[in-house]
Amino acid sequence: DASESRSSLSTLLDCLCGEVGIGETCEVEGRSLFGTAGAPSAAVSDGSWYYEVEVLEFGKVEANGSKNTNALQIGFGTDLFLPDQTTNDGVGDKEYSWSIDALRGFAFDQGKESKINVPNTKHGDIVGCRLQLQSKSERKGNITFWINGMEVSSMNFELKTVFTFFFAAVSLDCNLAVRVNLGQHGFKHFPEKHKAV
Repeated sequence: DASESRSSLSTLLDCLCGEVGIGETCEVEGRSLFGTAGAPSAAVSDGSWYYEVEVLEFGKVEANGSKNTNALQIGFGTDLFLPDQTTNDGVGDKEYSWSIDALRGFAFDQGKESKINVPNTKHGDIVGCRLQLQSKSERKGNITFWINGMEVSSMNFELKTVFTFFFAAVSLDCNLAVRVNLGQHGFKHFPEKHKAV
């Protein structure tokens, strides 16, 4: 039944902090200052995994053409990741999380921020996120990000915890909106030898 499959898609994502609207086909809309949504029910612990996020609403660009100042951080968190709306700490800003900001051009590695070169993000752009875990016991891995199939950032990590689950997460400002594709639809830019989250 089509209504059952639609309702099950919306249950893939949960609001982790702040206020976010979650649509029937995994749309996420920011409804407060820097809310975070994630998919802990689709967490993984080893292997290579991929998901995509389509930009639907991307906020205002200044009249002089300067970069967007809204935050749209897309990446991965672990079961130990604790976003905090009161301090504007979303995915990538806190320990046990990694992300890129597709609008402002930053990569975030467990709170460490670095500038990256990203194209001017617009409606319909696709941000791809790949997680590669070496093994359950070593907790080492790599996360790579693409925008429209072009690699924009890659980061290696090693965690001190013995056993951790990883899940897709998105943090976004008010009036921004995206659609998260965890594999429920065909991917636009799917790297070979990976599984959908």
